[in-house]
Parts: sequence; structure tokens; C-alpha cells
Amino acid sequence: MTYSCGTLTGSSSTEEGCYDDEVMFWIQGLAASIICISPSKTCIISGSLTRQILYIDGTNSDGELTDKDDPDKSLRIIGVNFEKGGLDSVGSFGGALYLEDGTVVIIQCTFKRNIAGIGGAIFINKNGLLYLFSTSFFNNEDLLFPGTTSDVRQYSSSRIQSVVEVSGECGMHGSWRGGGTPGEQLEGFGSGYGTGWGNSLSISYTSLNCTSCISGTVGKWYDPGSCSSCNGGTYSEVGYQECVDCGVGEYSGDAAASCSSCGAGKYLNNGKTSTESTACLSCSPGTYSGNSFESCVACSAGKKIRVNNTTGVQDGVCSDCTVTSNWTDACVECTMGEYSGVGATECHGCAAGKLLLNSQTSSETDACTNCGTGSYSSPSSTSCSSCLAGKRLQNSATGNESIACVNCLTGEYSGDEENDCEACAAGKHLNRSSTANETLACSYCKIGQYSGSSSASCSTCSAGKRLVESETRAESIACKDCEAGYSSEASSITCTECTSGKYSNSSSFKCRNCVAGKYSGNHSGVCSSCAHGKHSGLTSSECTECAAGKHLVDPATNVSSIACANCPTGKYSGASMNNCAACAAGKILRNSESHATGDEALACISCDAGKYSRVSSESCILCDAGKYSDASSGSCNTCQAGKYSDHSSGSCVACPTGKYSTKNAASCKSCAAGKRLVNATSGNEAQACTTCLTGQYSGVASTSCTDCPVGKVLQNSTITIHVNGTEAEYESHACANCAAGTYKFFPRNETCINCVAGKYSGAAVSSSCTDCASGKYSGEEVTECIACIAGKLLVKTSTGNETLACDDCATGKYSPAQETECVACASGKKLVNSATGTEGLACESCAAGKHSGWSSADCTSCATGKFLTNFTRPDSTDACTDCGVGEYR
Repeated sequence: MTYSCGTLTGSSSTEEGCYDDEVMFWIQGLAASIICISPSKTCIISGSLTRQILYIDGTNSDGELTDKDDPDKSLRIIGVNFEKGGLDSVGSFGGALYLEDGTVVIIQCTFKRNIAGIGGAIFINKNGLLYLFSTSFFNNEDLLFPGTTSDVRQYSSSRIQSVVEVSGECGMHGSWRGGGTPGEQLEGFGSGYGTGWGNSLSISYTSLNCTSCISGTVGKWYDPGSCSSCNGGTYSEVGYQECVDCGVGEYSGDAAASCSSCGAGKYLNNGKTSTESTACLSCSPGTYSGNSFESCVACSAGKKIRVNNTTGVQDGVCSDCTVTSNWTDACVECTMGEYSGVGATECHGCAAGKLLLNSQTSSETDACTNCGTGSYSSPSSTSCSSCLAGKRLQNSATGNESIACVNCLTGEYSGDEENDCEACAAGKHLNRSSTANETLACSYCKIGQYSGSSSASCSTCSAGKRLVESETRAESIACKDCEAGYSSEASSITCTECTSGKYSNSSSFKCRNCVAGKYSGNHSGVCSSCAHGKHSGLTSSECTECAAGKHLVDPATNVSSIACANCPTGKYSGASMNNCAACAAGKILRNSESHATGDEALACISCDAGKYSRVSSESCILCDAGKYSDASSGSCNTCQAGKYSDHSSGSCVACPTGKYSTKNAASCKSCAAGKRLVNATSGNEAQACTTCLTGQYSGVASTSCTDCPVGKVLQNSTITIHVNGTEAEYESHACANCAAGTYKFFPRNETCINCVAGKYSGAAVSSSCTDCASGKYSGEEVTECIACIAGKLLVKTSTGNETLACDDCATGKYSPAQETECVACASGKKLVNSATGTEGLACESCAAGKHSGWSSADCTSCATGKFLTNFTRPDSTDACTDCGVGEYR
């Protein structure tokens, strides 16, 4: 920011900086300037000894320290007088300026009569860095150290060599410094006063030898020993301190002494270059420029860029113009009938059929408007032409009248300046085409005539039709067919009704007579045939009926005696009958009087069941045997197989059990004995009856066959006893008992079976054989089994041979009769009788001195020199013991 010190006198506006009750201006962030622009260079900021003038904080808004080694990030104060700044208080610092951090450059300023507790004019704290050029200090007072000269004081933590004073004009006029070193301790700089408050400085002046910088370079205040080159887009003359920006539309390279401008027809594209080809670009089509133009200017609406007469190219050159002049030589007016917008390279004409309204626009919609009704124009026209009466506009986009306008069609008319021709309304016809007046152009059709729109004449309805709509061209809409029963002549507006006895179809031009045998009423579309039993003559309005008992023979006559005849015998009729009716099949005429009625219930009576009649029969007929009929039957029905009937039966009867019949049977038949009924509805015995299975029997008319029971076999499959015999009687005739020693276990077995060896049956009619009891045997077909005798045991049951069946007991064993095992004598005994079951009879104890084992036939004595010690042992070794020493036996 830049503060104009010419406006900062006294207590100026707060908009120029931040401040509190004790500070006039508070500046944070640096990179700003306070420059006096007053011509007299007498800008004064006074604190009136009530407040500090400047408080400078070198940190940015984020609290970061501004780089104090970068001069471009400093605060510069030029040509300002600081007076009466500060507070009359030992606790204040820097009466005119307080520098907290950062770099401040002060050039050609004056500090006068400022006061503070420490640092009467300026106090530098922390990391502050101060540059002083051609600056004066007068009567500034330090209250904490009275009697000392202290214009500038810094805190002990900062670098004391940061304070530099330069007098003379070098820093203000771009000269470099001929001697001395920045940061050195200058004359008048004391060693400070008091511990911790650093050093104080009283300013004196030193003259320097300066040399001016050449054109294109400048001397920097922060580097007085050298000159710096100006950057592209700026320039400087000899002795300039700052580089000057090039003017509008001008450019320069680095270290330039002056700037160049782009020529007419070009504009500045890059101001930081020394080459005209890269600095300047040609104006785009439709734009132009003079010398030193920063941008090209478009031709105003209604004009276009001028073409160079020499090259024939749109060059956009304005030979003698400035930014504020009216450049008439670069643009030319559009020709009559053309338009253009801003920056146009060419003008456009309105299309054919349109005319120009506004030449200063690029929009065809805004520039041109369509020709009016019935008008036409050629391209780029400023006016339109109109079609004459009797014609209409066909093509507005042409200047040729023969192409633009065509004659109205037949039945149409028009006035002058019409886009379209008008048609005469429906119901009218054209009289005159060259007029816009409908009354003069069109006339109404006559009564009974019609026309559509655009009609040159009117039409009439043909015969058989009537007019219903006069305002249409289509006959199908204008004329409606006369309905059936009506007729009309041509040009009629109504249809005429046909009288009774006559008729007409739709669209008929006249009514026709009904022929004999037909009739009609008023306005009939057809003649109707006379109903059954009625007759009529020519042109009749109604028909006459035949009397009851008669029938119609000729409907096309008015004479009843010719038209009607009596019914034949057996038939009847009511009045108005075409034919006489016959009694239906199964009925006959009730009597000779009943023919004169049309009610069948009164004329006819039904035949009884068992009788029938055909149509027109005079009497009922009896049904034959094997047939039947219900009451009112027209024929007899055949009895189905399995049924029969007598003469005149009303129904068929099912055959009794065990009998069968064919169709139309008068009686039923029985199956023979030894057979059974399987199909009662078959007339063929082979199909009706089937033979009983082996081992079965049946009587006459049986429906099933019977098995002989177990223990019996079939001896006669046919039973001839009466049908109602008992089951026992049937069985006694058909079945025989199996003899003892045989059996039959299945009812249908054909023969009795012999009992096998080892089995027997003790009685007749056995269903099975019994196994021989234990100890007995038998051969085949026996009635009982045989036991083995005592002393023998059974070894085979299935034999009749005793030798094969029984075997002797083993040595030392015995058995009674009918035993399957022999018993051994106990140890110490011997066998004496094997044919007994008693041990006392069969076994005997050994004599003294003898021994035997189990199942022994005899006892054994001990050898010499031994004596018996155990008579139950079979071996002498176990039974006998040696005599002792001195003993013998």
C-alpha cells in the first residue's frame, strides 16, 4: 500500500492505517511505501506530543517474520517530516517510530522535537533493521536518560551495526556510493547508556562522492556501490533511481534506455521484449489500430474494414488516429440494403423476400424483416413489391413478378397485395375473381343445388336422392339416398312416400307394385310374403288365411276356394296353415272331428306302452316278442342280449341267474352242468359259458364252479340233480373220499396222494400224513407205523423193512421196545439181558474180586499177585493193586 503523506497531517482518517489510543498509524507486514507527493515537499505528520506516530510490526498476519534481508520486502518512507511524536512518559519507546521487526528505509525525512522514555525519535526492537538516507534529526529527547543525545536507540538483542546513516543525494538520485561500508558504526554513535538498553545514536552528516548510473540502469538505495539493469517492459535515463514502466502499447527489452511502440495495424502482445516481431501482432480480420495501440479496435456496426487499394487485402491500418479519435479511414459504410455488426469484415444483404430495417447489427433476425402480405423482393432489397388483384403470392424470394405471383385457381378470388386467394364459401359459386369483396365475387346456389368452397358452379342431386346439405362439394355429403319406401325425381329436396301395396328400394326414383302372394303397408321398402296358410292377389295391402281343417295350396290368389284345400285323412290343421300336420310317431288322430284344430294335444292321442305308430298312422301296432316300446313310441326297440320280452311288452326283463340270451330274444338259455355262466349278454354258448377248472364241478344254470374239499377228489364234474339242491347234495354226487393211507391237501388236486415212507394216515378224507412216532417206522401208503422190538433201536423211519429200520443194541447195552437209543450197564456191572428196559433185569453186579467199566458185557478178575481195589474201573491197571511185600494172591 502507499500512503500519501500530503493527506496524513494531524489525526487523519483511520482508513489510512490501523491504530489504537496511543498510536496514530499501525503498519503490519511491510512491503509498502509512505511517499510525500506534495510539490513543496513539506509533508508533516504531527503527534502533538500525545501519541506515537508510527508503530511498525515486521511480521505478517500469520506471525511470520518478513525477510529483512530482502529490500523489496521493506517499508519505505520518503520526504516526510515527523514532528512532536511520542508521549511525555518514561515508559514509552520511540516517540515518532517504533520498529518491532523487519526492515524500514527512511529517505530525505526529518525527525524534529519527538519525545519518548527510550529512543526520542526511533526505537528498534528484536530483529529490526533501519536504513537512513539524507535524513535529519533535531531536538529529539530521551526521558529515561536526560542530558544525553539519543535520536535512535535499539534493544541490546539486535545488531547495533544495523543502523546506517547516509547524507547527500546519492540515495535519491540513483547514484552509487563511492566510499564507506553499509552497517558500519558512524560518527556520533556512542557506546550506549545503561545496561540492557543497547546503544544510542546521535546523527551527523558525511559527504559522499557519487557517480550517476548510465541509461537502462538504476542505483539501488540498499546497494549504493553498484547500478542494476532495468527489466524488460521498463526503461531508465542517466541518473534514474527507479526504472520506469513503458507506456501503453510500448515495449522494451532488458537494460533499455527507451521504449518502442507497435505500428499501425498491430497491437502489443508482449511488452517485455526488444524484438518487434515478438512484441507486436497483426490485428485480426475486422479490427484495426494506429501507432502504440495496446489492442485492436473493431469497426462499428453498419461498417466493414476497408480493403487496401494497393494490395487488395484487409490490413486493419489506421494511418493517422489515436485511441480517442474517430477512425474514418479504416472502415467504410455498408452499401444500400446491407448490414453489419461490430468488427465486421464484410457486409451482408437481406435474403430475397425480405427488406432491410437495421443496418447496424450482425443478426439477420434484427437486420431484416419479411415482406408484407402478398409482397416479394430480390436479395438486398430496401422495399417489396405486391401481387395484383386476381393473383396470389407464390414465391416471395424473387424480384420477378411472373415468378412471384400466379393467377387464382378456378372458384377463387383476390384483391391487390394478397398472399393467398380466397375461395367462395360452400353453397356459393364464383362470379368475379379480381376483387377482394366476397359479395361481388360469390353468389348463392339455387334451391335444390349445392357446392363446395372454391366452386365455379353449383350441382343438383340425381333422382332417388334429396338435398340435405348445400354447402359441400361432395355429392355423398350434399345428397342423401331416399330411404326404402320412398322415391324422388332429380333436383328434389324431399322424398315421396310409397302407398300400401307398393314398395321401393333405397335410392329409387319410383314405387313398384307388390306381386300376388305378397303385401305391403305404407312407405314399405319391400313386399312381404304372406305368412303360412295365407294368400293374396296383386297390389295387396294384407293376406287372407285358410280356415281350420284346410291347408294352403296356392298363395297367389285372392279366391279362398282356389287357395285352400281340405286336410288328408289322418291329418289336422288350424287356421292359416300352409300344410296339414300329421300326428307325430307314437300318436294317432284322436277321432274324425279332431282334424279341425291346430293344437296337437287336442288332435292326437299317444299309443300305449308295448305299442307304436308311425307318422300319420291311423292306429297303434303291437310290438313283437323280443322287443318293447314306451308309451308314445314311433317304433319298437330290440331287447339287448341278456334280456328277453313277450309280445306287446313295455320293457325287457333280465335273464335269471345262470341264463343268457341274444338280442331280440323271446326267452333265455341255461349253461350245462360242468360249466358256469361268464357272459349273460352273449347268444353263443361257447362265449356265454365256460367249463369248470380241473377238480371243480357245477350243476345246470350255474354262475360258478365249486372245488372238492381237502381229503376228497372229483369223481363227476357234471351234476344232474335239480338246481335248488343243497351244497352237501352237490358235493356227495361230485366228490369221493381219499382212502386211509392217502391224502389231498389242495382243493383242486385231481387225485389222492399216497403217504410217503415214515408217515401214515389212519383214516379216510385226510388232508395230510402224520410222521411216525419216535421209535417207529413205516413204508408207503400205510395206515399206521411199526415199533422196533426190545433189544433193538430205530435207525431208519422211512422204510417198511424191519431189518433196515431196526438194529441190535451195542455190546453192553439194552433197550425196551420202540426206542431210538440203547442204554449201557453201569461200571462194576455186566449185561445179562439186552431185551428189556429195566436195568435190574438187564445188568448184574460183578462177582467178588472182579471189575468192569461202563457198558461192559462181562466182569474181569485181577491177575496173580494183585488184588482188587476199584471194581468200577475197566482197566486192571486202575482196578487192581500189587500185593505188598510178603503178601500174595
